Amino acid sequence: MQHEAEVREASRRGDYGRVIELVRKERRMTQTQLGQALGLSQPAVSRLEKRGTGTYQTNVLVSAAAHLDITPDLVGLSGDRPKPQARDDDDMHRRALLGGAIAAAAAPALAALPTTADASSGQAAALRLSTEP
Repeated sequence: MQHEAEVREASRRGDYGRVIELVRKERRMTQTQLGQALGLSQPAVSRLEKRGTGTYQTNVLVSAAAHLDITPDLVGLSGDRPKPQARDDDDMHRRALLGGAIAAAAAPALAALPTTADASSGQAAALRLSTEP
């Protein structure tokens, strides 16, 4: 790449629009052509390239990097992004969180209940033991 040092410097500064502009020009591509590939208008590509160190939409950066055939790190993205967790993991964590919140909310009410003759057995005693500090 002819402007490699300039691209790397713009990337280091966080000016990802400049990176896209330099690489687009290197590829002899117009803003209109890049816009069509990314689903953006030509004025939107111009605004993207002039954004400076502002915020960028991740999906636009991903698409631009892929279309321009550059590594994601040049536009501030990790090349080895973590994969989203499976839905079952999310449900499991949600259930654990809700169960803990319910136990914490119920602990004062359960502590006020009269104790049975044998406090070392039974579900209430186990719950008191698990919620005591």
